[in-house]
Amino acid sequence: PGGVGMIASEEVTHRIIATGKDPTGLGRWCWIHLQGRNGIRVRTITVYRPCNDTPGATTTYQQQNRYLQRHQSDFEPREALYEDLHRACSEWLGAGDQLIIGIDANEDVRTGQTKEFFSTLGMQEAILARHKKSPPATYNRNTRRQPIDGLFVTPGLKAVSAGYEAFGVGCPSDHRILWADFTYATAFGFNSPPMTRPEIRRLDNKNPRTVEKYVKEVRKSLVQTGIAKRLFAFEVKADQLGWNPQFQKEYDDI
Repeated sequence: PGGVGMIASEEVTHRIIATGKDPTGLGRWCWIHLQGRNGIRVRTITVYRPCNDTPGATTTYQQQNRYLQRHQSDFEPREALYEDLHRACSEWLGAGDQLIIGIDANEDVRTGQTKEFFSTLGMQEAILARHKKSPPATYNRNTRRQPIDGLFVTPGLKAVSAGYEAFGVGCPSDHRILWADFTYATAFGFNSPPMTRPEIRRLDNKNPRTVEKYVKEVRKSLVQTGIAKRLFAFEVKADQLGWNPQFQKEYDDI
């Protein structure tokens, strides 16, 4: 158990300059690095911090604990995560990156080690910065209105809107979806123009010269790729042996 993932879509995909993950292989975090204008860069990181109150030898916490013991670490898994991630974040901040960190902290993100961790990095929770009222619980078994998940950002990133979804909305999970919107100007240094999607070039079948050229090119490709030869051999074999599921598969492949 354990692990993290991240998806980039739409307008930001062409801005990806690098991706990476927790170098230990424990799956504690992963990141996507995005390029803006004039050297402005954003690094989005997703993090999972294990809870330590779930019994069993195969829990995420115990698996990480065994790894750390083998490597003579002085920290238990929850502390080790923040120690290792703090070094990585400090390096990224030193390189001039803006950071967006989504985390399942498995504790109230407003208190304890999580609050201390992000305070030392100068980061604030994007949703709580906009909504000062008491937040809802982000885990459905929490009865004390504690947000154990958060979206933390560096000072240059201000969410224009942010919030929590209801349980079960957007994905089947026992956690709420957290969301925040940022402008292109703050994230990448300018307002991104709308994407122009490519249009498919279609064959003009009303022009005899175009059609003749197309047919000629297709025939040439059939010979060069060997498909014509494969089809002929396949036809002979099917006539001799009769049709069967294996022939159907081979025909579909061709």
